[in-house]
Amino acid sequence: MNLTIYPLNWFSSLLTTTVTAAVLILSQPVLVMANTPREIADIAKPITVQIDSQLGFGSGFIVAKNKDTYIVLTNSHIVKENVAYTISTYDGKQYPVTEAISFQIKENDPDLAILQFNSPNQYPVATLGNSNQVNVGDPIYVYGYPAIGGRQGKNREAEFSPGYITSIRQNEPEGYNLRFNALTWGGMSGSPVLTGNARVIGVHGQGDLGLTKGYVPDESGGLSRVPLVLPTGFNSAVAINIFVDVISKARLSLSNLNLENGLTKTNQLNLSNPQTAEEFYIRGLISAEKGNTKDAITDYTTALTINPNYTLAYFHRGIARYQMRYKEDAIADYNQIIRLDSKDARAYYNRGIVRFTLEDKQRAIKDFQKSAEMFRQQGNNTNYQNVIETIQKLQR
Repeated sequence: MNLTIYPLNWFSSLLTTTVTAAVLILSQPVLVMANTPREIADIAKPITVQIDSQLGFGSGFIVAKNKDTYIVLTNSHIVKENVAYTISTYDGKQYPVTEAISFQIKENDPDLAILQFNSPNQYPVATLGNSNQVNVGDPIYVYGYPAIGGRQGKNREAEFSPGYITSIRQNEPEGYNLRFNALTWGGMSGSPVLTGNARVIGVHGQGDLGLTKGYVPDESGGLSRVPLVLPTGFNSAVAINIFVDVISKARLSLSNLNLENGLTKTNQLNLSNPQTAEEFYIRGLISAEKGNTKDAITDYTTALTINPNYTLAYFHRGIARYQMRYKEDAIADYNQIIRLDSKDARAYYNRGIVRFTLEDKQRAIKDFQKSAEMFRQQGNNTNYQNVIETIQKLQR
């Protein structure tokens, strides 16, 4: 079966009533109590699907159904023309994708696409929240199917990753207005980003990679300055309201979507007057996103004073210290992470980057080799190959 990017009429026939009714649902606040992370994972599991083809894979989630027909929302960069796709649901069933729409016509259009599959089985539909009502510091959760642990394609297992909204932007290319710090891996593009009351407010699709500079041998025997990737730990999602807006502009009905804007206000973090390690850490992330690196370091440090085993605070403080050119201090942070978790591939990699910029080439290579070993053990082949290529360049 060759997949074709179809016109919008089939989706219009699936969603059968008026846009106005759906907009009214969005305008009516609903009081919803906070869910526990375990409850959120239980809700995310049956709505999230794997997407596989011979050219690659990703994740997605069910946003509508009509009898035996289901609609899955995902990223456009997962969907290619004239390619056969399979959707795998949480119960192990596999279904061919029968039709698809990409909403990314121009380069900076929203990175969104919809896939259709048919099944006699009953699957729940995601409840979509109002992404205009989320706030910086709100907890979020990402549920998807990464290629880690040696599992590729249809053999991937689901992962549930917690984090926080670190910034909210406007008019970002491809709709990536929501920034967060939950850990993600390749294969999780298209995953739902859920709030603390299990409403989907975004579609994960980008991992943020900072760049630094280093010198490597070139073909003439000299040295060339080249960019080296320094993972920042931040990710981006397409806001769900952009999807709602795209559907509305296409004059399609939204009534079969579960739309609700009831966002919990209970158990909120106190970021104006933080008391816990978690609150200081999140405020540090927000400061880092705004470019206030010194303030970020101060908050990370306070978080670590309260909880000396907070590896994420060490990781982000290491990045901030490197940006401030406190390179030896950055190495000390990565040393602490490795002491607490000797299998943290990102810590080895980032420490190698810092050591390389300090011209400590041999120890940098050892760190890259250790990072590659950890990525290989995790089954993260993309990162493994990238690190191996970096090592090969350094050893010329």
